[in-house]
Amino acid sequence: MKSISYLLLIGGVLTSCTSNPSTVEPEPITQGTPTEVGKPVGMPIQQTIGSAGGTLTTLDQRITVTIPAGALSKETLISVQPVENKAFGGTGLAYRISPENLELAKEAILTLTYKESELTGSAPEALGIAQQEADHSWKGRQNMTLDKTKRKASTPFKRLQTYAFYEQFFMVPERTTLVAGQGETFTVFFQKGRRDDPAEPYPLVKPVALKQEEVKNWRVDGQDIIDVAHPVLGMMSLGKVDAVAHYLPPTKITETDSLDVSVEVVLKESKAKLMLVSRVLLTTANAFQFLGAKVENADLAAITVVDNTLLIVSLSEGKSPQEKQALVNVSILPFTGTGTYEMKGEGSPVKVAANDRDGVQYDEECSANGRKMYGPITVHITEYDKAKKLVAGTVSGTVHHLNALTRNCDEASITMRFRAVSPY
Repeated sequence: MKSISYLLLIGGVLTSCTSNPSTVEPEPITQGTPTEVGKPVGMPIQQTIGSAGGTLTTLDQRITVTIPAGALSKETLISVQPVENKAFGGTGLAYRISPENLELAKEAILTLTYKESELTGSAPEALGIAQQEADHSWKGRQNMTLDKTKRKASTPFKRLQTYAFYEQFFMVPERTTLVAGQGETFTVFFQKGRRDDPAEPYPLVKPVALKQEEVKNWRVDGQDIIDVAHPVLGMMSLGKVDAVAHYLPPTKITETDSLDVSVEVVLKESKAKLMLVSRVLLTTANAFQFLGAKVENADLAAITVVDNTLLIVSLSEGKSPQEKQALVNVSILPFTGTGTYEMKGEGSPVKVAANDRDGVQYDEECSANGRKMYGPITVHITEYDKAKKLVAGTVSGTVHHLNALTRNCDEASITMRFRAVSPY
């Protein structure tokens, strides 16, 4: 249930990175919010440990349970199993230690190991360890010893439960892929159940969005483009109440590129800087090949999506009107979403037209010498988001042109690849 985006902490220590935002006054929370129990994602390891104590470590070294002498009164089969992490703001796997809810006579030590990829670049100091209670709610704790060199965090515990890493602040989405015309909304959330006492576990509840005044310095690749249309970076606008930013890529994406959307969380009584960063991949996604034109970065000339009715996608080489360029167009009527559409004969839902660089038009069908030829053409719609009017797919097949001199049908192969958002 990982949700933290890319988080940078500059000039602060652990107490700084867990400070509340300047205007957040959390209401007292006495009960955590239950979640479903994580499903097993690996085989358990088991070891019998008695009154003399012992240590149990998984083969991948991700978790170690150290039980001291006197914690158990008799020999007990201790089990550790990796499960899905359902904690709010959870990152990485969770681990179920059994027999569940068994109370130890002395504190044991739990050591969890994290991967850099699980933090998506976030500061290890922002980590907490969550424990799932018998009612399936979660409690978070900050009383842990952090070893950043070994990427380990250790905390004392007395009850055998499910434990996992979690993060307090996060931005969603943490990463996304966009094409020209496809916008994305970024929102900053906060675990408001947190308490200042690091020794006392506190209830975890569903995170809520921060207010816009509780963050500052929304940036795209470090630049302020709020309400400004940047030719390379695009444009950003902010929500009026919640900590929300609406991002729109540039109208023309010339090559696949990546950029960062960042925002700084305002911390109370701290000089530290807590910055959340989401990764955005901009992709051209559109390409076609027809006769002498092989275009890997095609220009989206037009797109129309009418749910359960019509799809039209047109691509060009993106040259100036004075230059010769190839154009390709596909339409599907009726359009019903993802799936395969074919042109094999009369009444097919697929129509394809293509102009070569000399302006000669080819179509999906042609009649000559008393015979009619159809394609064949296959369209695979691989992605369709009805709400966003995002559609992606491929086209392959044969188009035809009636040669005015020979009165025969000339053939040409055509392929298309597209992923785009309709403004209509």
